[in-house]
Amino acid sequence: MSHEHQIGLLHTVGGSHVGVPLVGVNVEAEVHDFLCEVTLIQSYKNTNASDIEAVYHFALDEASAVCRFRAEYEDGVVVDAVVKEKAEARQEYQRAVRSGKQAQLLESVRPDIFTMTVGRMPSGSLLNIKVTYIALLKAEGSAS
Repeated sequence: MSHEHQIGLLHTVGGSHVGVPLVGVNVEAEVHDFLCEVTLIQSYKNTNASDIEAVYHFALDEASAVCRFRAEYEDGVVVDAVVKEKAEARQEYQRAVRSGKQAQLLESVRPDIFTMTVGRMPSGSLLNIKVTYIALLKAEGSAS
């Protein structure tokens, strides 16, 4: 399976894509009529002896929309996503990584697949990835 179809946080080791250990998952959801707001929090631990750059892949139903994205590092650094033009966002991400900062770049690969590049996840650190999205609920049978 290519890394483009794997879900979770992956980094490259010797040309192969390896999963960063998932150490916790929390899901919170609120339903409002036919809309559901879901917050997914996944915690990953960098068990490598050195800092890594990793890519987080996640899938959503095409009828869903990401409305918030946050990366929380164990050292207290919090990065909230800000929507920017793609080229500008990539340049800002590359500048941050080159200067040794913790940075993320979130992109939609397809309508149902998103990727976030995590720049400089420190060795031994914990990263909480928090994605909030809105989903349209479908009525079935006589529920409509």
